[in-house]
Amino acid sequence: MENVKIVKYKAFNEIASSVVHEMKNPLSAITLGLEYIQLGSAEAKAKADVFSNISTAVGRLNEMLENLRLIFSDESESGKRTPLKISEILGKTKGLMNYYLTKNHIHFEINADGDEPWIIGNEGQLMTIFFLAAAWLIRRAESGSSMVFQLAPENGSIKVMAVSQGGSGSLSAKPRPAGDKQTTEALKELASANGWQATFAEPDDGKAELTISFPAGKLMHQKRG
Repeated sequence: MENVKIVKYKAFNEIASSVVHEMKNPLSAITLGLEYIQLGSAEAKAKADVFSNISTAVGRLNEMLENLRLIFSDESESGKRTPLKISEILGKTKGLMNYYLTKNHIHFEINADGDEPWIIGNEGQLMTIFFLAAAWLIRRAESGSSMVFQLAPENGSIKVMAVSQGGSGSLSAKPRPAGDKQTTEALKELASANGWQATFAEPDDGKAELTISFPAGKLMHQKRG
């Protein structure tokens, strides 16, 4: 999967400064909290609040580092399969891109209909798919765009339909970003490796669309112990 490696590092390069900013936020909270405690004059409740904030910040930082590990470690290229919830993986992807999305006024929405089934797959590869999918959509987005990931059960299977709708202009009228075909090929390769399917479309109504299909044979409605 050499092409996948190249594409995901290119995608990360596009949002690297935003990821660093996201990491600095919890580090700043930790630093300020420790400085406050060192003053020695804080009341017990105030100190408890500071420790709570530090704990939350550490948890947030650990979560971001773990999500990056899932995408960029060798484990993401292994054949290990586990039960996964698509909405949870999408939430992790959004967390990595949160500052970038906010800075560029791009709305990232996750909609799940009804009782979401579990899927069987490689967590690192699924997160890489959504990371690259979001990057593919973001390249077409302008300020004020909405990026919506809709989970829809269909005939025993489930589809993730991702649509990026332009704000004041048409996304499809924008020039295709460099290396675009390389990204779509990498997404198809990752999906195929797990028995899924990825398709792309840019209709004339100003939308960019990505659909990832998870066949019924890859689903289960209760997580196995």
